[in-house]
Amino acid sequence: MPTTLWDFSLETYRRPGVEEACWKLQDELGADVNMLFYCCWRGEFVAGEMGALLAELAPWQDGVVRGLRTVRRTLKPMLAELRDLSEPVAGLRRKVAALELEAEKLQQDMLTRHAEEYAKDAPPSPHAAVQNLKQYLRCLTNAPDRNAVNGLETLIEAAFSNAPRGDVKAALAVLNQIMET
Repeated sequence: MPTTLWDFSLETYRRPGVEEACWKLQDELGADVNMLFYCCWRGEFVAGEMGALLAELAPWQDGVVRGLRTVRRTLKPMLAELRDLSEPVAGLRRKVAALELEAEKLQQDMLTRHAEEYAKDAPPSPHAAVQNLKQYLRCLTNAPDRNAVNGLETLIEAAFSNAPRGDVKAALAVLNQIMET
């Protein structure tokens, strides 16, 4: 596994199906993609960590990252409407997208700092990732449906592509219990 959260995220995001899965989890569940990657990258959370982490990140995630994403998404349909200004608006949208990516990277720096404060000896594993993701999903307003669980399966398989297949399958079986509870 890559040593930095950013490298891990980029490597995992490039794998087949992960980009689409992340978009769906973001749009349908309100999931923070950085948190999804962090749940996989980090060893199992300690008691109380999830609440502390989400409280720490909320102002940045809500005010900066989502704010920039909203501006970028708002500009997209305007490209056609502003015919003679579409080129400058497209340029502005690219700049906002670059700022959004920079804000995402800064959020990952915050997550890395958090990991250093809460770190324990448990290494990342498919099982730890599922436990972390289950905690995170409980904090979201929308409950996961079958499509969301499929997206999480895609993420876990991509994040742990080098892990023993049996470990990944066992973790995915636990993940599927989300649908039963």
